[in-house]
Amino acid sequence: MRYKNMLFLAVFLLFQASIAAQSFSAGVRVGFTLSNVEVILDKSLRVNGSDFVPDAYYRTLGSFHAGAEVRVPINERLSFLGGIMYAQKGFKTDFSSILVDQPLDFTIQLRYFNLPLLADYRLWKGLSVQAGVEPGLLNAAWLKFDGGRSDLKDGNTYENFDLGLAGGLEWRFDNGLFFSGRYIYGVLPIANLAATDENGIDLGRVRSYNRSAQFAAGYRMSF
Repeated sequence: MRYKNMLFLAVFLLFQASIAAQSFSAGVRVGFTLSNVEVILDKSLRVNGSDFVPDAYYRTLGSFHAGAEVRVPINERLSFLGGIMYAQKGFKTDFSSILVDQPLDFTIQLRYFNLPLLADYRLWKGLSVQAGVEPGLLNAAWLKFDGGRSDLKDGNTYENFDLGLAGGLEWRFDNGLFFSGRYIYGVLPIANLAATDENGIDLGRVRSYNRSAQFAAGYRMSF
C-alpha cells in the first residue's frame, strides 16, 4: 500500500509542477518494448566449475507500451520529464534441454503502471539525453503456455512494486513530434524466491530483475 501512495503522490506533484510552470508541453507516447530478466543466484547456490547459466534459457519478449507525459522546462537546456505509462514486461523461456525431452515453452507477462521521472538535457538542436528513475506498480501477471494461461498476480510470485534506472536519447521536432529510445535497468528484484532441499532447509535465494529497452514515438503540445 505504501508504494501505491508514493506513486499517487508523485503523480500529484508532477501535476502541480506542470500547473505552476509558466510554460510546459504535454502529450502522448506509444512504442515497442523488448524485455527480459536477469537471474542472480546467491553464492551458496553457485557450483564452482559449473557452466550452468540461468539466463541462457530466457528469451526476449516483445510487447507494446503507451502513456501520457509532461515536459516542464527549467532553463534553456534542462527540462523535467514525467508521465504515466502502461507497459508490459516479462520474458519467454524454454527449459526443454534441462527438464524434459519435449519442448516446454512458456511466456511470463508482467503488466505495469509505470511513472518515468527523468531529467532531460538538450545536447544539440532537437537531440537530448535523458536519465532518471522509473517506479512501477504491477497490474497483472500471467503465465502463458500452449493452450492456456494462469494468473500469477494472486500467488505473490512477483513483487507488486518495481523500480528501475532509466536512460536514453530523444529527438524532438519543432512541430511537437518526437522519437526516443530508453533502457530501463531494474534495481529491485521482481521475484525473490527461496531454494530449499528435500527437507525444506533454505539453501539460498534466487532473484530476478527486469531489463528492458523501449522505442517510442509521440507528440507533445506546448501550453
